[in-house]
Amino acid sequence: MKDFFTALGCLALGGFVVYEASGYPRQRGVEMHPGHYPGILGYIMLGLGAALLIKYLLKGSDKSDSGDGADRGRVALLVACIIAYAAAMESVGYAATTFLFIAFAVRLFHGSVKVSLVTGLAASLALTIVFRHLFHSPVPSGFLF
Repeated sequence: MKDFFTALGCLALGGFVVYEASGYPRQRGVEMHPGHYPGILGYIMLGLGAALLIKYLLKGSDKSDSGDGADRGRVALLVACIIAYAAAMESVGYAATTFLFIAFAVRLFHGSVKVSLVTGLAASLALTIVFRHLFHSPVPSGFLF
């Protein structure tokens, strides 16, 4: 049954991302716009959700994979962190919120403190460079910059 709810969650999240990305302003003469990359990710999420739903409908649920309460708690905490990440990005800034989110997510799923901090820093720097210089997409600077 959890495959069914996961599929519905993926479809809902993917649909929301595609809807939001379609409302981003487009620039004249530029093929890639700020909503281009999130839109692609939203369509991928929709495809994965549809595939999981089809698998569930054809094969049914896997009774042996019940998961434990700790896993559910970590996933719920991660979802709360995603919401906080999106809410704080404008005021705190993309680089800082991305660092905090990735470091916390790695730590949440049993990464060491050192690995969490290094992964968060490396991913934050790499993603900021990719969005600003490769995609020419404005990212929120926040109050730090």
